[in-house]
Amino acid sequence: MTNIEALMKEVLDKQGISYVQEYPLRSGFIIDFAILDKRIAIECDGEKWHGSKKARKRDAFRDWFLKRAGWKTLRFSGNEIENNIEWCINTIKMVLG
Repeated sequence: MTNIEALMKEVLDKQGISYVQEYPLRSGFIIDFAILDKRIAIECDGEKWHGSKKARKRDAFRDWFLKRAGWKTLRFSGNEIENNIEWCINTIKMVLG
């Protein structure tokens, strides 16, 4: 687990938001945090794995694939998680309804 994933986990737990961490899909994709009953995929994007042009293209394909499978993807950068976690959680809460 990365530092930003640990921070997201801590805040999701404090907020009482139910999720499955590292949720595997049959496609081979693994969702960082999946809210199963709402089919929400929360992705924590660290610069190391998501900063390149190739990685952004891969993430766009993944988001397209998840959308076609009925998921809503919420992507948060490491910077957003580390510096504005309240905004991240409020965004998640808004989508949860």
